[in-house]
Amino acid sequence: MTGLPSSALPICDTASSSRQDEPSDAETDQGAPEPLKITNSFITGPAIQIGSVGGDVTIALNRRDYQVQWLRPTTTPSYLPQRHRTPSRLLDTRREVVPYLRRPAEERRLLDWLVSEPPASVLLLHGAGGRGKTRLANAFATHSHTSGWRVAHALNRLTDKHSMLPDAPAAATPSADVLVVVDYAERWPIDLMLTLITDLAREHSAVKLRVLLLARSIQDLWQPLCDHLDPTPIELPEPIPLLDLTATPEDRVSAFAAAAQAFHTALGLGDACTTAPPEDLAHDDYASPLILHMAALAAVCAERSDEEVARRDELSGYLLAHERRLWPPHPKAADTVFLATLFGPVAGEDNALSLFEIAGLTSSATAGRELLMWHDRVYPSVRGLPPLLPDRFGEDYVAEHLKAHPRAAELVRRVAQSGDVAPGVLRNPAAVLSAAAERHPHVREVIWELVPECPALYLTPNAELVRLATAHAPFLIRALLVDFLPHPSIGMRALGLELNRSLARDLTDDLPATTRVAVLMNLASRIAEIGDNPDMVWTLMHQCAAITLDPSQASPEFANTAAHVMMNLSVHFARADDWPNAVMLAEKAVQVARGAGGDNEADRDICLVAALNNLSSHLRQADRDDESDAAAAEALEVAEHATGASIHVPGLAGVMTKLAGRFAGDQNMDDAVRAMWVAARTYLGLARTSPDFYTVEASASMNKLAGYQLLAGQLDQASTSIGVAVTIVRNALERGMTTLDSVLPLLLYNAAIVEHRSSTAVRTARARVFATEAAERYRAVLPRYPGLRDQLTKVLAFLREIDPAETSTPNAT
Repeated sequence: MTGLPSSALPICDTASSSRQDEPSDAETDQGAPEPLKITNSFITGPAIQIGSVGGDVTIALNRRDYQVQWLRPTTTPSYLPQRHRTPSRLLDTRREVVPYLRRPAEERRLLDWLVSEPPASVLLLHGAGGRGKTRLANAFATHSHTSGWRVAHALNRLTDKHSMLPDAPAAATPSADVLVVVDYAERWPIDLMLTLITDLAREHSAVKLRVLLLARSIQDLWQPLCDHLDPTPIELPEPIPLLDLTATPEDRVSAFAAAAQAFHTALGLGDACTTAPPEDLAHDDYASPLILHMAALAAVCAERSDEEVARRDELSGYLLAHERRLWPPHPKAADTVFLATLFGPVAGEDNALSLFEIAGLTSSATAGRELLMWHDRVYPSVRGLPPLLPDRFGEDYVAEHLKAHPRAAELVRRVAQSGDVAPGVLRNPAAVLSAAAERHPHVREVIWELVPECPALYLTPNAELVRLATAHAPFLIRALLVDFLPHPSIGMRALGLELNRSLARDLTDDLPATTRVAVLMNLASRIAEIGDNPDMVWTLMHQCAAITLDPSQASPEFANTAAHVMMNLSVHFARADDWPNAVMLAEKAVQVARGAGGDNEADRDICLVAALNNLSSHLRQADRDDESDAAAAEALEVAEHATGASIHVPGLAGVMTKLAGRFAGDQNMDDAVRAMWVAARTYLGLARTSPDFYTVEASASMNKLAGYQLLAGQLDQASTSIGVAVTIVRNALERGMTTLDSVLPLLLYNAAIVEHRSSTAVRTARARVFATEAAERYRAVLPRYPGLRDQLTKVLAFLREIDPAETSTPNAT
């Protein structure tokens, strides 16, 4: 089988003028892909561009958390003037300056996978930054498209907002087989990746589907995917690692010579290049195409400038110095490129100006536009503010800038501490800093300083940061990070366990008892998640108990921790159906909780409510119903009288939501309403101070409260509660929280049901208004959330029920 075309595919920022309005013959051909004829080293016609954001893309799937875009061939980037031929531009794979070097083994694997039998298959292509994943994937994508496949790329709304197309109905799916490429797959939450894959398999069940994942690391990505996709018919072949670019020393010399010749020509130095390869070309670092190309470019630049050739460990520094020489003078040039590389690509002028202002780089829109004009002059892009590429080159620039200008960390701190920046936006800088820190130890110290002050950097799980911290962070930094890992988590399970184990290994008796117990409890919980060592879980829990029961540790401040240890132990006994011990430990937890917190009423209230709820649950399982009811009643009374800071703590809301559910299960709707009101009151207070984090919980709690009130016969109160829930979501949508666009029609439908229960003419009219708007909003979001079609059908049936004479109500289709 002939391999892929020798021309790698550029990933460019410019929109294509060669968009095809109709599929080519190849796009509708369902036969096996024909090998492409290898011509030369450059794109001579349109090619698929993974990551393109121009007019060459249309929406394939539009979901709340991701978007899949069809790609069409685009032309190569426009001519690059000599003044713009900086090292970053010459090294950027989108420019195709260096010929694509064939990878026969990997190409054969990809081509065989493409035409293999399974209807749906997912393959991982992984390798460190600079290994050539994108060039290989682009060549493969172009080959697939030419062979009749439709090609798309998937974008995560959390980290790729700059590349999202405006919300619109998805384009019609042709009958051709489908290839979807997911770049930076390791930065996707695993649950979202699973959703993407299963959605794609369902949407394209009538044709062949191939999903190609590109990632730097396989850890905590591939195994969780395999575990959760194992019950499905989706094929999961062995991942493809990208190792050495060249097979022999002679091949490496030839690859260096080809790269040097390409750079020599691109810089206008004539046709003949005699640049000698470095003496240490056999070093493993040169297995990376990027490092090999950097060495070739540095050697050509040194020869042109009559300078000493940079050593292997000096390549980035040498080329970055050449990069800066080509920048027009500006006092804030270095900081601008630094911010662009950490946070970019930033879409649109307004977002770029906001970033400059939040970071403290500018104080006015005029100054910000001046900076943006400077950056666009050096790095023209339709994206607004693109990062310095390739990725590794940009990471090295970030490291160099932080070393030369320690104050640059303050720019990151200001953005991370700003309430105007959502945590998801900070996944990219956390990943860039972590990747830079792997090669530049001084960046680690910057991260360790930022972590305690900037929790937004790690509120969203970041595998790169967790791996870095496990290997290098001080104990207190690791202890801080572990508390914010999602628990339980699909994607971070193994990483979280390793981080906990590293903490447990470093525990010493001189550490505070609360710290030792927290580490051991966390480790026990994560081992229990995996379920492969129950004996170790018991051992760790008993170690916690020994610490908490030590009389020397007794204090009001420690009582909170001790009570939670007892509660956790009681749960473990309950899971073993040992109800006497479960109840005994739950009673001990309540006893300890009564003295928790010292003078801190909030800590005491929350701890006592949790302990009483836990005790009530175990007593019910032990058939001691009267005692269970008494414990539940006391928990409700304590929660209702909680004041001050305790009414703004998420833990209290969570416990009361569970307690409300238990009351409702016992048909005690009055107490269910009381408990749910405490939870709703808590979430409403939290939403006022942190709307980005608690708006969903606030609206959901008011919706649930309305349901309990309806069952309790409190129709007026239910109407008020569901009205508050609707208003919360309306306001959130006006603030730009578009992910709630599928929640509002559900709340409107619930509001219609509540109003209809009163059976008055006025309220029936209001029910009709709510239901009509619900139907309209369901229709608007249906192209992105097809699973809501059944819900729309229910709303339309409800409309016909309350107004049987209505004949104008359209059906679900």
